[in-house]
This record gives sequence, structure tokens and C-alpha cells, in this order.
Amino acid sequence: MDNRKRLLPFATGLLLLGVAFFLLYQRPVHVEFSGSTMGTGYLVKISELPREISQKSIEEQTFRVLDQVDHLMSTYKTDSDINRFNYADINQPVAIDTQTLEVVQLSKSIHELSNGSFDITVAPVVRLWGFGPDIQEDKLPSTMDINSALDKVGFNKVQINDYPPTLTKKDGVEIDLSAIAKGYGVDQVAELFARAGIENYLIEVGGEIRVRGINREGRAWRIGIETPSLIRTGARQAVAIHNSSIATSGDYRNFFEIAGKRYSHTINPVTGRPVDHGLASVTVIMPSCAEADAYATALSVLGPDRGYQLAEKMNLSAYFLVRKGEGYREIMTTGFRELIENQSIQQ
Repeated sequence: MDNRKRLLPFATGLLLLGVAFFLLYQRPVHVEFSGSTMGTGYLVKISELPREISQKSIEEQTFRVLDQVDHLMSTYKTDSDINRFNYADINQPVAIDTQTLEVVQLSKSIHELSNGSFDITVAPVVRLWGFGPDIQEDKLPSTMDINSALDKVGFNKVQINDYPPTLTKKDGVEIDLSAIAKGYGVDQVAELFARAGIENYLIEVGGEIRVRGINREGRAWRIGIETPSLIRTGARQAVAIHNSSIATSGDYRNFFEIAGKRYSHTINPVTGRPVDHGLASVTVIMPSCAEADAYATALSVLGPDRGYQLAEKMNLSAYFLVRKGEGYREIMTTGFRELIENQSIQQ
């Protein structure tokens, strides 16, 4: 027999084996990594990492992006843009990064759209109540102290200049971006992934989440909305989202109690006092994580009634959990209800 004829099946087998190995090698790579930033943790899941990008490289780039946001906007770092502004003299322009400028401008826009319920200048009042970066004894401030702190609150006391990017303070005002910076950090990582051609991912920083594409099982990312309790854990509601962000604001993790009364870390910028309306948590779904983060805080300040009205007016997908006895009462905006109904139909 011709040796070439005998070798042909063997060669064909090797070829098929090589093709199979090549296809196996080209299968999408799932990676997952986590770390610490902004005084909290972050988690990244990538369903399909492009072969030309190593996991080590994307981990390092992700950390650098988040570290940059933290360096600029932290209230704990003395050389951050925010603290340089807070420590500056009145009427002294402070040079800031374009990212800080972007977040302050977005904060001002949301401040105006939310009728002042989102206010990054509320820092003096937050600190007065013991919820600032410095650890303080749990105590109730006097009305005189509250009014004195409120005199330093107001976006009209912050002068914003685009070119060059600077902030100038009036009347001893201070700013705190903690209610929007984590969401902004998530958005910055999403932009990094877009430039890298990464299309299927979940990014989470301190509970603020943004997703795109599909998970490793080829399905939409399904996010659980936490039961607002330190005792009972688990998801109260689950929602499948596509190319969206989800953020939750609640009073059940950061608070203190005096004489049986709970005082939340969520401070009303108008009254200068912790909110007291029974809203345990509110979750907002939007394309931008920074906006979802900020609006969750704004609605949390407004409460279940006024917050729901604003959310409906702005066509926000929002989910409110209001305390009712030992349980909770659910309130869904039209947008959130439609999202839940649509995913029920698709299942």
C-alpha cells in the first residue's frame, strides 16, 4: 500500500485535533478580580476578556483608574482636590483636575433637578452629626450648632470655572463627593473597558454597579436588591439589567441610636437634620452609575412620597422600601415596574 494513503487519515486526524485545540484555545476567557478603593471594596467580572489583553494588565489598569478617582475626590487624603478646596481660604481659586470638575458640574445639575435634595456642600452638617471622616462621639448637636453649620451650606457658595478648571469657595463652604464618586469611578472603569474592546462585564464599587452585555452563562446580569436589614440578609428583589447601572441608598448600615431613636447618616441639606420619614432604602437604575448613585441619595433625602413624585416626573426607574411594622412596603415607579414585568415575560 502507498505509504501516503496510510498517512492521510493520520494527518487528517492531527489536523482536526489541531483545529479543535485552536477553537478551545480561542474560547472566551472569564476573569474575576477584586480589591480595595475609596474606603470600600470593588469587584470586577468580565465574561469575555479579549485574548490580546492579559488579566494582570486589566487588573492593573482598573486599579489605576479607581485610584485616580480616589486620589482626586477623597475626603481622607489631605492632598485630594476636594480637601485642597476645603482647606483653602475664602475667595482663593483652587486648581482641580478635569475629572473633579466633571463630577462637581454633574453634582450641580442634579442638585438643581432634585430641588436641592442632592447637595455636595452639606459636609459641615454631616460632620456635625458625626458622619464625617473623623470618628466622633454619638451625640445630638444643638439647634444653634445646626444653624451655624447650615450657614456654610449651599451650591451658590461654590464658584466653578471651566478654563482653567478651578473652584473658589465662599463663606467657608466645604464639599463632599462621597455620594457620587463611587458611581463615577464605576463609569470610568466602564470607559476603560470600552476603549479596550471589553463588551461583557460587571463592575461594582461599594455596592454601586454597572453592567454590559451578558454574564458567563450567556444571560443578562441579574442583580439582587438587598433587604434593608442588618439582621435579615438576602435579596428582597432581583432585577435583570442590560447596559445599565444600579445604585442603592439606605439608612440601615450607617446610623446611631440615642434613647431608642435612630439617626441616619442621610442628612437633609435643607433642615440640617437626619431624614426621618420611614424610607429604609431606594434603588435607582440609570445608564450612568454616577447619576444613579446621586439620584439614589436625592430620593433617599426626599422620602417615599416626594421622592416617588420626583422619580416619576423624571422617568426614573426607582424602587422604594418603606418600613411598615416589622416588614417593608414596596413602591415602584412606572419605569421600574415595567422592567420587572418585561423580565417576567421573557423568563
